[in-house]
Amino acid sequence: MIIVRINGGLGNQLFQYATARSIAYKLNRKLFVDNSWYKDIEKLDDHSNSNATTKRDFLLQKLNIESQVLNPFYLNWVKRLEVKAPSNRFFSFLKRYPLNSLSYTAINQMNYSWELIANSKKVVLTGYWQNDDIIEDYRDSIISECKPKQPISKENNHYLKSICSSNSVALHFRRGDYVSKPLSRKVHAVCSNNYYYKGIELLHKTVKDLRFFIFSDDLRWVKNNFGFNENVIYISNEGPEFEHLYLMSQCKHQITANSTFSWWAAWLNNNPEKIVITPEYWYYDKKLNKTIIRIPKNWIKINNLI
Repeated sequence: MIIVRINGGLGNQLFQYATARSIAYKLNRKLFVDNSWYKDIEKLDDHSNSNATTKRDFLLQKLNIESQVLNPFYLNWVKRLEVKAPSNRFFSFLKRYPLNSLSYTAINQMNYSWELIANSKKVVLTGYWQNDDIIEDYRDSIISECKPKQPISKENNHYLKSICSSNSVALHFRRGDYVSKPLSRKVHAVCSNNYYYKGIELLHKTVKDLRFFIFSDDLRWVKNNFGFNENVIYISNEGPEFEHLYLMSQCKHQITANSTFSWWAAWLNNNPEKIVITPEYWYYDKKLNKTIIRIPKNWIKINNLI
């Protein structure tokens, strides 16, 4: 049995789920999802704290995922044993004997190994798992599961027809808490205007008759700060987030932000001739770029800090 604890926005949810799904495929185990973070974060929401964790919605249930969400009652006892057993004799007894079936091996990227997982009957995966090492072998299955469960909205279907009938490029601008929260501003290297202009120029050298589809959590800012001399369509950000991810993934090419959301749109893109342009620096601390996010070898990196 594999349990994966999901947290964060849709891009992070997909990294966590896809990693757990790939492990479950490899070991022929059942996979269950723990989405309790989304209820917990509502209780901890602090509007007075400018650096408070950004609230997100659990969106995997909107996709074709094949895993069950764990029963809240079951989760409650799992967490009680996890927290209290180390220091409480009664809960330690429960964990070792009558509730032994609720005990598990906690695994993250620091202690991860196939041997440890294979030798553990029950595993709980925690952390972000932001790389493609594990998931690439199960790419086709994951792509199938990451499609919307229900037909997309009429408006987005209209965009989809334009995307599929042109040399479409998804151009993603990630702002949100990258610029609104002081601590995030110090960590995440927001992409310069020059990064996008360079990306557009590079694509023009390779592909003709491009049509650019602009995706952003702050379209007003994009319109006020960029002068596109291009065939451009702005995608309204009022629609469902998971539908926007699907639209981005159906574009022929991508210019991503330093965002797991647009990383996934590019990774899910099944165009064999796709060109993906991505930021060289996702974080101001350049050491983090080598340890957290993995960029596929065939994607083109451009310096986004100048």
